Amino acid sequence: MSTSNKEQFLLDQIFSMTLAATVQRSPTYQENLNESHKTSVRNTLRKHLIQVSVQYREKVSEAEHCANIENLANVVTNQHKNVLYENQFRIGSAQKALNLYLKYLWCLNRIEMPPHCPIDADVIAKLDTCKNVKWTKITDMKEYQAIIREVRGIAEKESQPIAEWELQFYNAAP
Repeated sequence: MSTSNKEQFLLDQIFSMTLAATVQRSPTYQENLNESHKTSVRNTLRKHLIQVSVQYREKVSEAEHCANIENLANVVTNQHKNVLYENQFRIGSAQKALNLYLKYLWCLNRIEMPPHCPIDADVIAKLDTCKNVKWTKITDMKEYQAIIREVRGIAEKESQPIAEWELQFYNAAP
């Protein structure tokens, strides 16, 4: 078996796990949607994640990363507005997809450490001021950035970058 087949298998699994985590708790599609429409959304998401992840082979600034999240939300929304729940791919879903996809690639040493971590209910539960925010409802970059500021404060208290802090937090969970 060639290495490229092994790598493709891993990349397929990474995308499958990313997709599942992105859509399982978040209404993503309109009701009673044909499976072919969902497949089209998934293909757009996958293609964009692969394209943008190449940037992360080198260090990406926080501003660039936030722009990538917003762009992902816009690309999926613009191409699939008519089949998406509330006609949009929310910032919460875009950050979850990109941040989780990058986390997997980083853990496999395929990219540099990403600037952020996946924001989900477990991370939000550790926060003080953003505790009532639901990641699945985030539609605004300012709200996402407020969460990141608070996460950064916690990570810095432990002298860790955000991605390292979240990985340690995730691995310590029961």
